[in-house]
Amino acid sequence: MYQDLSYFEQDQVMTRVLHPKEILDCILIEAPELNNDASAQFLEDINNSVANMAIAISFQHHTLSETTAPLWELIDQHPDSYLRSEQSVVEGHPLHPGAKLRKGMTPETAINYSSEFCSTNSL
Repeated sequence: MYQDLSYFEQDQVMTRVLHPKEILDCILIEAPELNNDASAQFLEDINNSVANMAIAISFQHHTLSETTAPLWELIDQHPDSYLRSEQSVVEGHPLHPGAKLRKGMTPETAINYSSEFCSTNSL
């Protein structure tokens, strides 16, 4: 049975998960034998993903703050609608724990080369 992982329930009280690290913490409490180099690497990846997600959401908010048209209209009117739709997906994949993972990239590099920041680069 599917359960929403966005909330924890304890003693009939629902608490929203604010950071994916909270889920990893629960896993490691239930299975402490998994607390090893792999889980430490996974935590680094989670933190990288969260930081890049925050930058991407902030960038989209900034670039769309003056726009009143719906996003579908911006995509439809763009010369390359597929590219514009890809640039609009700032939240990554909803079931992927490492959405926006940019391992080895600085924030500046991610902004210069990731599609959601609308940069163009000549090859």
